[in-house]
Amino acid sequence: MEKIKKLIVVLLVAVMTLPLFPLGVLAEENSRSVSEESVYSPIIEKYIEGINNKWDAEQFKDAGLNPEFGYFDFDKIDYMQKSGYYYQDVDGNGVKELFIATENGFSNHYPDMFLDMYTIVNNQAVLVGRAQSRGRYYICNDSKIGYMDSSGAFFSIWSYYSYKDTELNLIESVAYDAQTDENNPWFYTVNSDLGDVSKYKPITEEKAREIRNSYEDMPIDYTPFLEYKKVNKDGFSHNDNGWPILNWSDSFEYGWFYKIPIERYREVYGNSFSKQEYKQVSKNWGGNCAGLSMSAILFYNQELNIQNYKDTNGLLNKVGYDEVNDVFGRGCMPILKQNSELTKLIERYQIYQNSEEFYRMWKIFLNKNIGDYDETGKFMWYPKKCSKWQLTG
Repeated sequence: MEKIKKLIVVLLVAVMTLPLFPLGVLAEENSRSVSEESVYSPIIEKYIEGINNKWDAEQFKDAGLNPEFGYFDFDKIDYMQKSGYYYQDVDGNGVKELFIATENGFSNHYPDMFLDMYTIVNNQAVLVGRAQSRGRYYICNDSKIGYMDSSGAFFSIWSYYSYKDTELNLIESVAYDAQTDENNPWFYTVNSDLGDVSKYKPITEEKAREIRNSYEDMPIDYTPFLEYKKVNKDGFSHNDNGWPILNWSDSFEYGWFYKIPIERYREVYGNSFSKQEYKQVSKNWGGNCAGLSMSAILFYNQELNIQNYKDTNGLLNKVGYDEVNDVFGRGCMPILKQNSELTKLIERYQIYQNSEEFYRMWKIFLNKNIGDYDETGKFMWYPKKCSKWQLTG
């Protein structure tokens, strides 16, 4: 039943001027990454709430977030677009860490830095590192973590860490301390007692530069908060696990008087299907709800390989499922080209829908009596009890 419930999430049916039947196709799930998204989603959603409501530093702090966000100028910079989140399994233990980042760090002066780093312990998000206005974190080459802190023109420190199982372990630090020794201000340590330069050993400026240059700050290819897709409690991500195609003429580049071509009928019934038979059965386009739903079921049950039906000219996997509900608000219309293999497949199942075999497959896949007979004895593919053509699990 759990499988059926998840399928129904993807096959939601909405009614507007014409019924819209989104086709959701489940990709192969990565259970661990889905779980991570589920754990991290409350943090991401809190940041989105704070940015949208222009919280101050205290409000971000009270929400358990980085208070430095409260000093950003939300009126001048669109931080929904210019900041976001990023996942990376830093220590290779199979659990991805969450990074919160902005395009240019604090005050638009520090590119590639991240503001927060989280990991997961016992299914809970745990903060590993948090940047401050003078203390900035970076992801470096070879999955190392860099940290740069400065208290002014006379003191700065660059520290580099390995990361393993929630712990940042110091590899080495380079410090510039002109107050301790104005003539030889460069120092080095492999100890974790940061800030106490008396325990560091002096090094040359050339050696300091060589160490720092061996760690390269890596760009963070974050996903903007604006593109965030909410993850359900069961770990189902609309953006990653389901894709829509609307049962709307524009979505198939159909005109209102479009007819499924005779070629598709011959693919279903054989080449002996005549033009006369075609004239008798072909009708103007009236929706592909049955074809959409049947295809979705077959993809979900791995009866069909979704990879064979992804068309670079179409939008099978380029629009988040949530955007279906906002299709008219923002003018977002998923379009599948008429010549795509998926369009042809949907049309074949649309033609096939009047056969008893079609309904038998429905019953098998959904494990329920999806159909019913009307008063005249004609088989109807939707249950009478279905309100407004809505499938329920």
